[in-house]
Amino acid sequence: ILIPTFAIERAQEIIYELNLFFENQLLEGLPVYLDSPMAAKATAVFKEFPTFYDEDARRLLEKGDDPFEFDGFEIIESVEDSKRLVGRNGIVIMAGSGMMTGGRITHHLANNIEKKTTHIIFVGYQVKGTLGRRIVDNEPEVRVKGRKMQVKAQVHTLGGFSAHADMRDLRYWLRGFGHSPRQVFIVHGEESISVGFAANVKQELSIDTVVPSLNEVFQLD
Repeated sequence: ILIPTFAIERAQEIIYELNLFFENQLLEGLPVYLDSPMAAKATAVFKEFPTFYDEDARRLLEKGDDPFEFDGFEIIESVEDSKRLVGRNGIVIMAGSGMMTGGRITHHLANNIEKKTTHIIFVGYQVKGTLGRRIVDNEPEVRVKGRKMQVKAQVHTLGGFSAHADMRDLRYWLRGFGHSPRQVFIVHGEESISVGFAANVKQELSIDTVVPSLNEVFQLD
């Protein structure tokens, strides 16, 4: 099982959820490897500051359950240890980058994407044009580390982990100002979605909303 994941926050969220599965015996006997030096460092920072955990995580700590550790979980740091995972079956590998544009996940993908027994679980949005997006879009053949490869692995997507607000949340946020903004610029997201959201804001909130073109310049008063 391959889980491409962003190193900061997303990786820790997945570790946290997997810990719950293992602690509640919904999963057992399945080795899980975090193969990302940056995610390893970020996880160490998370563990260093438990005072910032939410109530559920603090409750786990009070019961003696570290939310970022469980039986069978191991952090891989060296390249040599990462290479030793090649060819192993019945394991979970979490690695970056989250959209498969680089990082150790591409190495594991190259060794497993043409196997029908491989499962790839996407836990983050895949931007158009990325390797991850091409796989999510069910392209039969993709280029991995310079080689054309057949996508024979089983592909899954898990929603609900996004760190971004959705359209409803953004409209709610815009309504929260003491006075309506004179102008709103939408500079993040795919063009078709951004244009649609801009039209929605104009219609519902009567705010001048712009989706700037690349290198377009605006003079702000």
